Amino acid sequence: MSRPTENIPVSHLLEGKRLSIIMPFYNEGRVIVSHVQQVLDVCKEIGLNVEIVAVDDGSVDDGFEKLSQSFSHNPQVIIVRNDTNFGKGWALKTGYEFSHGEYVLFLDADLELSPWHIPQFLFRLFEQKADAVIGSKLHPESEVNYPTIRRILSKGYYFFIRLLFRLPVMDTQTGIKLFRREALEASLPKTLVKRFAFDIELLVVMIAEGFRIVSAPVCLHFSRGGIGNIRLTTIWNIFFDTLAVVYRFHILHYYKRKLGPPLHYRWRVILFSESMNQKEVANLSRYLTLPYGDYDVVVLGPVSPPFQHPRLYYQEAKENLYASRLRAHPEVIDNTKEGYLLGTLLFSPDKKMFLNSGRLLSLPDVGMIGGFVMPAPDESPKGKFFYSILRSVFLNGPLTYRYKHGVQKTVEELGLEGTMVTRTILEAWFSTPHPTDDKLEHQLSLVCKNRGKLILYSPDVVMFGYFPQTIQEFFHWIASQALIRSHQREGLLTWYLLFSGLFSLWLLVFLAFWITPWLGLPWLFYYGFLIIIWPFSNEEKGIQKPLQGFLLATAQIVYGGSFLFHFIAQKFKKT
Repeated sequence: MSRPTENIPVSHLLEGKRLSIIMPFYNEGRVIVSHVQQVLDVCKEIGLNVEIVAVDDGSVDDGFEKLSQSFSHNPQVIIVRNDTNFGKGWALKTGYEFSHGEYVLFLDADLELSPWHIPQFLFRLFEQKADAVIGSKLHPESEVNYPTIRRILSKGYYFFIRLLFRLPVMDTQTGIKLFRREALEASLPKTLVKRFAFDIELLVVMIAEGFRIVSAPVCLHFSRGGIGNIRLTTIWNIFFDTLAVVYRFHILHYYKRKLGPPLHYRWRVILFSESMNQKEVANLSRYLTLPYGDYDVVVLGPVSPPFQHPRLYYQEAKENLYASRLRAHPEVIDNTKEGYLLGTLLFSPDKKMFLNSGRLLSLPDVGMIGGFVMPAPDESPKGKFFYSILRSVFLNGPLTYRYKHGVQKTVEELGLEGTMVTRTILEAWFSTPHPTDDKLEHQLSLVCKNRGKLILYSPDVVMFGYFPQTIQEFFHWIASQALIRSHQREGLLTWYLLFSGLFSLWLLVFLAFWITPWLGLPWLFYYGFLIIIWPFSNEEKGIQKPLQGFLLATAQIVYGGSFLFHFIAQKFKKT
């Protein structure tokens, strides 16, 4: 058998079809341009029709700028940048959405694994009629030179996953893998892990889908000192993420869920604006420059945007409630658009938002999909501080998924930011009377339910935004959310009534602690947990930790009290 990096003739195997090479990188500005050029040169010598998708996973160096300067006019190179550092798995998923080839290669951008492996990988893909070829350091024909501790870790992990999943490959972590596109399309969108166990999750899904996976030898000379970037925390995170895959695979059967075809919808974005301040203008610019061809943007607000754009339409709307604004402008319905995205200009979407949403919205029983929100890359430390409180399960209960990356599931309602609905649902909303003071997203969810359509939360729908910057803004946000929720007519009203009643009762019991100490003791422990223990799950340091806990405990009481006050006031007003 030839060496792993021997140049054997394989161009005829592709029959003119394209190979997409996805190269994720993080802070590789020193070498990324030369490495991309090296891959292009090798593929040209082999005689392959290729495109390279270079994905910057939120780097803080100048790698993205250098790539853009060097290859912006080269149609063979697609350059994508994630807004934040999500991890290698997320970067590969991003790259896949921007790729077009019938065959897809994952290749680490550091090029410790030479692109000269490509001929052998293509040969094995066709010769063994495989759907995926996985590079393996443990393959008997591999030529490897790397530290003994790395060998021990690799073999230990191999036996661990072999026991759990019975995969037909010995090494899942080597940074070169080749796939037929149909195998990736059926498997990659179902993965959830962003970082440490992404490779194992992808291969587990492929095996479950019935695809054939084979191993290929590699030639690897380890260039980093010691054990590289592996630390004890890395080992623990890989172990934890792998157990999470076990749970989703064997217990939840999560990977058996259905996905629709990756249809590319024609979209209309409907955005609600307020003052068109600097942040709103910046987010509007991000909406208008999404890497997607068929969409336009309608802004409904009291102040017009300070610029014009071919995709942009503005309608003056001064109503306070978003539902009232939208209902006053039925002309936003466009019969040429199949999907509608709703949100405010406090948030902006992930770049691949429109590229991956078709797989869910195209399912016949789905009417509405959405995801979660997180701080924008340029969010201030204060905004991130308050965000970590707002996302707590102790404030959101069963709606915590709106702030966290989790498993795809059917839900009762979604947050407004990034909500995507079909034209059928939006048309039905316009033709159905609703209480004018109810939340727009809740009204849309009721339309979905009445029509027998599902509402799906998707971990691939991400919105980046800005959060309260001061304690005053924080409590104003809490009180305003309680006011809006108190007008809700159906759905989670009973749960929130109980939620607010309990916390208000706990406050009364806590105040009566000196009179009835045994009765108040459980609630003292509870709030002690929120103030002292809960903050240690967050990244804040020093005095900020107990301050977060105190604000969370106070926010519960403010939310509960505000909700009950407005709910009871409405009842008296009606009578």
